[in-house]
Amino acid sequence: MASTSFKPEHVATLLTDPDITVVGGGPIGCLAALCLADRLSTTKRIRLITGRRLPPDDGRSAALIGRSITILERLGLVEQFRERGASLAGIRIIDVTGRLFRAPTTTFKAVDAGRDEFGLSLTTRAIVDLFRDKLIQQGRVELLEVDVKSVERDGDGFVLRDDEGRTHKAPFIVAADGQRSLSREASGITIQRWSYPQSALTFAVSHTKDHGDISTEFHTKDGPFTLVPAGYCRSTVVWMTNPEEAEQLVGLDEVGFARAAERVCRSMLGKFELISPRGAYPMGGIKADRFTAPGIALVGETGHAFPPIGAQGMNLGFRDCDTLAQALAEATDLETWDRERRKDVGVITAGVDAFNRSLLSDLLPVSMVRGAGLAALQAIPPLRRAVMRAGMAE
Repeated sequence: MASTSFKPEHVATLLTDPDITVVGGGPIGCLAALCLADRLSTTKRIRLITGRRLPPDDGRSAALIGRSITILERLGLVEQFRERGASLAGIRIIDVTGRLFRAPTTTFKAVDAGRDEFGLSLTTRAIVDLFRDKLIQQGRVELLEVDVKSVERDGDGFVLRDDEGRTHKAPFIVAADGQRSLSREASGITIQRWSYPQSALTFAVSHTKDHGDISTEFHTKDGPFTLVPAGYCRSTVVWMTNPEEAEQLVGLDEVGFARAAERVCRSMLGKFELISPRGAYPMGGIKADRFTAPGIALVGETGHAFPPIGAQGMNLGFRDCDTLAQALAEATDLETWDRERRKDVGVITAGVDAFNRSLLSDLLPVSMVRGAGLAALQAIPPLRRAVMRAGMAE
């Protein structure tokens, strides 16, 4: 059963001084707490401050692939995720930009990589529910459902103040409190921030034709329109478009909005019916200049964020949590962990940013390069398999 909140009976007696405090109750914050509890000695005391709000159930989803599935296996959660999620057997890219140079349709199939599936797709809300249930069952992590109002330096550690006026000493913080992180700001870690002339609409639909467990990205001149399997004849959708059109679309009634979405994907899955609320988010990105400082480590969108392209964002956050827990368990110098994360994040961020900007560019040479790259992937199986392995971080 999915949880909606931590109940008082689920919250351990307050520890005076935990060894590690995880700040942020989204998917990555919950996962960080689980990974730490799994790898660290039972003498280490772990606190998770979740905040009071759950993620909205507005169709935002994540495709968990490659190493992320291995992490779930380690935590004993794959079967629960499989029950709540949908299998991803393939990823298809279709160019509908309408530009002079049109890239060929490219399909990445799991069977070509010698596997039955790439991974699993779940809504963000379902991921949080499953992680929270596991935390409650495990009983290893102290859970606090309060909002952090301020974070201040205290020597090599920090002091946090919550919305009930209590203070919490935090000798070491794992910061998973998002792009506008109070923890990161208190640490003095600087970030690069940028924006795109795009908004992302998120929602879920039922449709009259089956998706065959294939996620499809329609590349439009304003960004990707991505259909992700969410069960039989159901999909979650991320629709990136210009802010003006996004505002107009949000103003449509449910039927008009569904018809507009059908047109973008050429009615490939038949007739749509909205089955969730709609979300709308401005598109931008951030990248921390480093991922650790005295008494703190950054994971997930606290350290990196970019448009939802290529199923990379959440998987990158999974790797943050897993590698950090391993480094702390092995008492590895976090400077080494920081260098490895900067390299991994830097490569993925640059690739996603370049691809997204190539969709927004009207320059013919840019379209030709993007199209030629996709054509090569479609025509050369070994190259396609190599890209698939790289995308799964295996």
